[in-house]
Amino acid sequence: MIHFSNMTEFERGYQFFMLRLSRAISLFIITVAGIVIAALIWASIAKMDDVIKADALLRPLETSSSVKALSGGEALKKKLYAR
Repeated sequence: MIHFSNMTEFERGYQFFMLRLSRAISLFIITVAGIVIAALIWASIAKMDDVIKADALLRPLETSSSVKALSGGEALKKKLYAR
């Protein structure tokens, strides 16, 4: 691999174009391209979800029950008792 520290080391202008990328950069570019191609293939094959928007009222299938206190009143303090 040729390393240039300044522009005066260029004898001719074509030497710059003869330089090669490092192996890490080449692997990174190939990996990113592979991920993009895989995503495009997946997007073209995968089944899309059908979404329908409508006004609706949800009702439970069974009757709902409510919890009622046996005695009425208001809690003045919240005390936790641990035994």
